[in-house]
Amino acid sequence: MASRVEASVEVKLAAAWPRFWARLLDIQLYSIPVAFVLMALFPDLATSPELSGRSGDLLIGFISLPFVMLVDAVILSKTGTSVGKALAALTLVTDDGELVPTTTALARNLRLYLQGLVLGIPLLVLIGYVSGYNSVKKKGTADWDEATGTRVISRDRSGARTWLVGVLAVFAVLIGNALARVGDAPL
Repeated sequence: MASRVEASVEVKLAAAWPRFWARLLDIQLYSIPVAFVLMALFPDLATSPELSGRSGDLLIGFISLPFVMLVDAVILSKTGTSVGKALAALTLVTDDGELVPTTTALARNLRLYLQGLVLGIPLLVLIGYVSGYNSVKKKGTADWDEATGTRVISRDRSGARTWLVGVLAVFAVLIGNALARVGDAPL
């Protein structure tokens, strides 16, 4: 049963920066529990020497990103938002203003994973970020939204929420890096 976004609320397409910061925060927030679940399911990953140090952090991020995108898609399809998007006052809806079905959210996030995050490959992900930014600046929406009939709408008029989510996202990245360093410390 789809739910329509409140008609009395003035909506506009979300700008590129709020979308970026919300996504970065969500990826950081979902990555830690997803990585722990993967380590619990595959304990050899936790003790593998290949997964220690900075290169190991990158590899764990690379392995966990598809699962992060899966979790994100399910949450978006059930609520229309995520932690980062909620803090930024963003909502994912269909072109008709309805909640996005799970299959559509999965298809959208697969495209986002391939085009916008470029599989999480370091340095190449920057190309995806720039491409997504340019698409939103030029057309008001990202290619993955156009392809799946979805839109990210914003209810934030001041831009203050973008700053808040940006600061939280940077803080989450720093905390994630600190946790990774603790994991590398000898016992």
